[in-house]
Formats: sequence, structure tokens, C-alpha cells
Amino acid sequence: MSFNHPTQIDHDSHAIVSDPELLDLPQYIDQAKFVRNKKGHQTLQFVGWVFWSFLFMPIFTLLLWIFQGNLIRNYIFAEKLNVQLLNIAWLAVLVLVFGATLLLWASFNWIRFRKHHIQPMIENVSIQSLANYLKISPQELDGMQHSKRVVLYYDENGVLYDYQMNRA
Repeated sequence: MSFNHPTQIDHDSHAIVSDPELLDLPQYIDQAKFVRNKKGHQTLQFVGWVFWSFLFMPIFTLLLWIFQGNLIRNYIFAEKLNVQLLNIAWLAVLVLVFGATLLLWASFNWIRFRKHHIQPMIENVSIQSLANYLKISPQELDGMQHSKRVVLYYDENGVLYDYQMNRA
């Protein structure tokens, strides 16, 4: 198969745009040179999430507790003893009601979905049937399966009309 450029539907005029210059494609799409050092970027992202999760969020939470602690202390403990006990009792009732609501909701979902499988088991597909479905030869499908990168091009009806393989 020869390499054909993708098409895009222009939603304003409802016309199919097939000129590659008019398509709104980022220049890094399908170009391996822009995806170098993927492990380095993933490591940097992981380190960023670790700092966010274990350093910045606890510090932020601590600052909120410090600055809002006066409000909580004034609300619960500034009154007379009987008002303090009433406030604590109301807080306990709220915690129990919300906890019971959460348990009821979880129990309902467990009873409702305990016998339902989230996804049915997927049956294995033979190479021949997959090749027939894609309308390519089994040798081409085998080449796709052993390629490092495969780009598939579909028409507006979802039918495969071209592909590009990169073995390196």
C-alpha cells in the first residue's frame, strides 16, 4: 500500500479537507525525533508528582490547619461546657450520618453489581480472521505485529485504507 495523507472534516463547511497543509496537525505527530528521551520525561513527571504528593500537599494541609485552627477552636471550645458538648455531639452525629450514608451506598453497589463482570472475556482472534477484517494479507499483519510503531489510516467510514510501519 502507498502512503496517503490523512483527511479531516471541516465542520464549518462540512467539506472533507485532504490537503496536508490545511490540516491542523502538530508537527511532532508521527515523528520519532520529537519523542526522544521518553524515560527522562517520565522520570521527571514521577519526581514532580512525588514532590507534589509528599511535600507540597502536606505543607498546604498543615498551613490550612494552622490558619483555620483558631476558627475551629473558637467554634467548639470558646463557649460554655454544655455548648461545647452540644457542638461535639452534633459533629459526631454528622460523621455518623455521612459514614452510614457511604456504607449504605457501597452496600447497594456491592449487592447490585456483585454478579456483573465489568468486561466480558475477550476471545482470541486468529491472524487470518483479523487480516480478513482489516482487508490485508496475513503476511502484512504479521509485519505489523512485529513492528515497533504502526500508523493506521482509516476513511470516514472506519475502513482501513492505508498503514505505515516503522521497524526501528
